[in-house]
Amino acid sequence: MTGCESQPTTSYRTLNQTYVNVSWQMTGYRNAAYFGRLTLQQRQAVDQAYADYKAAFDHALQMAGGHMNAPTPDYVKDRANELIRLISSIQVPP
Repeated sequence: MTGCESQPTTSYRTLNQTYVNVSWQMTGYRNAAYFGRLTLQQRQAVDQAYADYKAAFDHALQMAGGHMNAPTPDYVKDRANELIRLISSIQVPP
């Protein structure tokens, strides 16, 4: 949540790696939201992007028979990238 414009470079080879990468980003987002450092619009945008990612991830996990070491499908990668891009673009006031 640095507000930097660089695109994240993240490995999503397995569902487990995807889960860990997104969870780490969501922890920073939730900390900022908890302390009231985000606008309502920012929270709504990230919450919607997370819901989209979560639905895709849950579907992929179900299709993989619950195996977290299964490869991450492209549609899950796309939603994870969009979520992380959105979180990374938020300018958090000090």
